[in-house]
Amino acid sequence: MLAVPSSRIPSAFTRVTQIEMAKQIYTIGWLINSEDRKYAYLPAMLAASSLALASTLLTGLIFNLQGFTRRAQSFVEVRTSELKEANRSLSVAHQILHEKETEARKLALIASRTVNSVVLTDANGRIEWANDGFTRMTGYTLEEAKGRKPGVLLQGPGTDEETARHMHHELSHGRGFIVEVLNYKKDRTPFWMQIEVQPLHDESGRLVNYMGIHTDVTERKQAQQEAEEARRLAEEANRSKGVFLGNISHELRTPLNVIIGNLHMLLQGMHGPLPPAQAKALERVHENSTAF
Repeated sequence: MLAVPSSRIPSAFTRVTQIEMAKQIYTIGWLINSEDRKYAYLPAMLAASSLALASTLLTGLIFNLQGFTRRAQSFVEVRTSELKEANRSLSVAHQILHEKETEARKLALIASRTVNSVVLTDANGRIEWANDGFTRMTGYTLEEAKGRKPGVLLQGPGTDEETARHMHHELSHGRGFIVEVLNYKKDRTPFWMQIEVQPLHDESGRLVNYMGIHTDVTERKQAQQEAEEARRLAEEANRSKGVFLGNISHELRTPLNVIIGNLHMLLQGMHGPLPPAQAKALERVHENSTAF
């Protein structure tokens, strides 16, 4: 007796039976000699043999199914663990993103409400964003300033060229700086601006933006200029006073020397004796004149 798929059954078998199991058709074949065919128990034997073979095939199939089930369960467990880990990572990433978005909204709110001008440029220095303080300080709206460089927008004939070159040099090397420079508003009104610029990098260290904080320091600069002018005028007045006193001293010294000489002669009695009261008065005049 032999059980094989129906496509592989030899043609020499004298009896065949087909059994379908798990969508696979098996053919059972018997080789029966002429002596065995005359026995009455032959049909029962064939049926029992078929049943035993079917039971064996079914047992093998069940064993294979159990192995497949274990492998499938193991695969599902591994994939479930991987999915749980992915979900945890996704949850952490979502939490971090939410925190960063919250922080970014707070910073944007602070930047929009501050009296200072806050400007964000790309790595090439072109304006991408500016707060309301920038508009209040310069007169330019974000739509007017976007895509333009702050220096081109604000500098004018009174801007110090050395300071402008310093800013350009630092930006070209990816560095920040703090300067005070004379700039011009949209209506070309000059004003003094303190500029603090810092480079911003991504996680890989690549330069992505510059952030600039601008402060209007016109009143302080004017106060400094007025103080410097007052100091200059005071120094000039001191020099003028010195020249004046020098001239006065020179003009007074010649006649004073004559007076001192005559007083000395009088006190020496060269013009005759003096009364005690006059002599005492002339001595005081002589002492003071000599001290002067």
